This record gives sequence, structure tokens and C-alpha cells, in this order.
Amino acid sequence: MRETIALEMTVSTMPGIVVAALLTLTLALGVAGWVLFKRLRLPDRAFAALGVLGGAGAFFGAFYLLRLPLDQGLQSLLRGYPAWLRFGATFYAPLTEEAAKWVLLIPFLLLGKIKREHQAAWAICLGFGFGMGEIVFLAQRIAADPSTLTLPWYQSSGFIIERLMVCVIHSALVLLAIDALCSRKLWRLLLPLVIHWLLNFPIYLSTRVPLDAAGIVWGQLLWMWSSLFFVSALILLGQRLLTPSERIAALLGKAICPECHTLYVRPWWGVNRIGKRYERCPQCKHYHWTTLYREDSEP
Repeated sequence: MRETIALEMTVSTMPGIVVAALLTLTLALGVAGWVLFKRLRLPDRAFAALGVLGGAGAFFGAFYLLRLPLDQGLQSLLRGYPAWLRFGATFYAPLTEEAAKWVLLIPFLLLGKIKREHQAAWAICLGFGFGMGEIVFLAQRIAADPSTLTLPWYQSSGFIIERLMVCVIHSALVLLAIDALCSRKLWRLLLPLVIHWLLNFPIYLSTRVPLDAAGIVWGQLLWMWSSLFFVSALILLGQRLLTPSERIAALLGKAICPECHTLYVRPWWGVNRIGKRYERCPQCKHYHWTTLYREDSEP
């Protein structure tokens, strides 16, 4: 009881962004951990865990070892051209972050750890690790602003959702890089660079072409744009991580036939009613009203 009270008092005294960052890190680590234990072989799990940690470190390496020197060089080169400098800054994240991911991938590829059937799982481990490094970095930057320290953590819900979406997008970009390196078609490494740039470019446009005084219109457009990339990343990762039956089960779930008691993945065709579905059992070939099967409902 005392420990619980002490924990609540500690959380209540933390800046809201710190609590939000810890919650986001916990959720991201949970996803990476689930993929690590469910989709990778036992001998590869320790290496994948190193990949998660390495991904977090790769973000800081990309920023301090690549992005800052690149920014200094570009500022000295375009000192008298501020408009070109602002446009050139749109290439910082794609060039530095994707390059850092490639460097992170090379040791695991050389060791032969990233097999064809496990490429999506490795991409998620490395991509979520990279995203977790970015979460820590951004939370530090936000917490450095005194005006944010009094905000409760739940007002940072946008931060939590956006960062988790970015972790998924990072993973998809890592998967594209893995495909390019494994196929030895190095020109395909340009694809994650271009996608990353396209994702970020509307942010630059929002500063150059204001649509309303409060920036609400651009805020909604940016959210829809990033959501489009997030959904595309989910589809790519889902296709490579899950089998066809697992993909259908993820969408429709499973059911138990009330006649032959077979547990099956629900078919695409069915008549839905609140809480039930009229569908055909693939085993006995008969139609029944069924309910969604839940593993925790077994006796």
C-alpha cells in the first residue's frame, strides 16, 4: 500500500510529457517484445533485443553525428539564401535517419540473422527501437520548455499516438531497406528516402503557405497525410509478418462451430448481427449463428 502511494506521488510530481513518454515507451516496447518472442527463433532473440537498443542509439547517432554536421555545412554554404536553406532542411531527416538505419542493419545481415521469413519481425524490432530513441529525444526537448512542465500527461495524448504511428512507419522503412539490401538492388534504398521526404514535406509547406491564422487547416491536413502513411505501413508490415489466415483472423477473429465444435478462422462472407454472425463452418459445411471466440473464455 505504501509503495503504491509512493508511486502515485512520484508520478504526480513528474512533468506530464515525461509520464506520456514513459507510457509511449512502454507501449512501443510491448509491441517490439511481442514480435521478438512470437516471431523470432530463440537463438535470434538476444540479437533482436540488441537491435532494439541499437535502434534507439542509432537515432541519437543520426542526429548528433550526421544531422548537426550536415546542418552546419548547409548553413555555411547557403548563408545568403535563407529560403534555399529552409528547403534544404527538408532533406535532413530522410538522409541522416535512413542512413543510420542502414548502418544498423549491416552487422545483422553480415551475421546472417535476418532471414527471408523473419524480415518483417526484424524490421519491427529495429524500427521500434529507432522510434523509441526519437521518443526520448523529443520528450527531452519538450520538457526543456518551462511552459510544458505544468501540463498533465493526458494533454500529451497527441504525442503518444503520433509517436506510436511513427514507430510503425520507421519499421516499414526499415523493411524496405532490408528488401533492397537482401536483393542486392541498392538503387531501391532510394525508396525509403523518398517516402520519408514525402511524409515530412507538407510540414515545410505549412510554414510557407498558411491556410488560416490558427493553423487548424494545416493541422488536419498533416494528420490525414501522416495517417495515410501509417495505414500503408501497417498493411505492408501485416502482409509480411502474418500468414493469410492470420491476417483474416486479425480482422474477423475466430469462432467455434456449435455443431462440430471446430475452431476456425471466420470467412469473409457472413451476415452480421449485434454480437453474432451467420457464417459457414469450413469443416462441416453448415451455416450457424456464431459468436466471436476469445481465448480467455475457455474453461
